[in-house]
Amino acid sequence: MLGLPMAAVSAGNAAHASQMRVVHDQEAARHQITARLAETPPGGPGQSEATELRMAKVSWTGDDGARHAGVATVPGDADAGTEVRVWVGPDGDLAQPPTSPSTARTMGWFTGMLTAAAVAGAAFAGRARVRQVLDRRRYAQWDAEWKVVEPAWSGRNRR
Repeated sequence: MLGLPMAAVSAGNAAHASQMRVVHDQEAARHQITARLAETPPGGPGQSEATELRMAKVSWTGDDGARHAGVATVPGDADAGTEVRVWVGPDGDLAQPPTSPSTARTMGWFTGMLTAAAVAGAAFAGRARVRQVLDRRRYAQWDAEWKVVEPAWSGRNRR
């Protein structure tokens, strides 16, 4: 049980550091560009709020001058021809936004808590197993002593 805090903190820090490397790699590889909506999102303007996100076809010109098209998540109140910001990867194709540092922080906390629970569970399971072994040994010793004492105590050996 003494190692529980150290194990939990170490595992949480390792998970956070690993996830932060992913965040930095994704931020380095992806960037935002401006694209135009090729169509009005389903449930288009007037039928949905700006806070709602919808999937819609977008088109953009890549850094190499080539035309690209794809389906991206856009504000629900946008209309065809509206400029929207989308994320692209190193190949110029649509990509998901990079993972946020808060996700890395959450992953670190979750891993630390899970490690703490696992270490505590292992400690309690180990304690229960040791107690079971000691109880078995003690009951066997009591049985052996009773076999010696019981005949004289109950009077069975007086015949």
